Amino acid sequence: MRPESRGLPTWISEAAELAIAASAEGAHPYETGGVLVGVVVDERPWITDAVEIPSATKRTHFYQLREGVRHRAVAQARRVDRRVGYLGDWHSHTSDVGISSRDTTSVIRLAGDNQAACPCPVLVVARRVDSGYILDVRQVNGSELVEPRLVSAGPLAPELRCAKLLVETDETLDFEP
Repeated sequence: MRPESRGLPTWISEAAELAIAASAEGAHPYETGGVLVGVVVDERPWITDAVEIPSATKRTHFYQLREGVRHRAVAQARRVDRRVGYLGDWHSHTSDVGISSRDTTSVIRLAGDNQAACPCPVLVVARRVDSGYILDVRQVNGSELVEPRLVSAGPLAPELRCAKLLVETDETLDFEP
């Protein structure tokens, strides 16, 4: 599939952007990567965090997510914020090379993986340039691979978890989170 620029937004928190860049820089000259977690708002992904999962073997031009770690990384993120879930994968390129045909094949395959439970996964590739890293993004959307517009965003608002609320009448109301 050839990427099409649809201009649809994919939001990414500054914290996730910084995590990807810092992980890529720290692993250089080797590739690294991991999983993207966040929420879906109005049918568009909002990446709130990028969890680094180093490859089992260090290579300068190849990254492979280790078997079985995707689910554990998402479960760990959900312990911090139960609203988040799996949105896709990310990895670095050690030079100024964009998303490869292997990357494209991987994200398309991921869309059909029932264990991943992510029919529209996002792929972020951090490619190294002189001034740091540039993030390239693709997303499977139905039968198409699209190039969404990456929009910097803040973090999710803290989750409101009220056990009891005192109102003006001095009555106590119980709320279930």
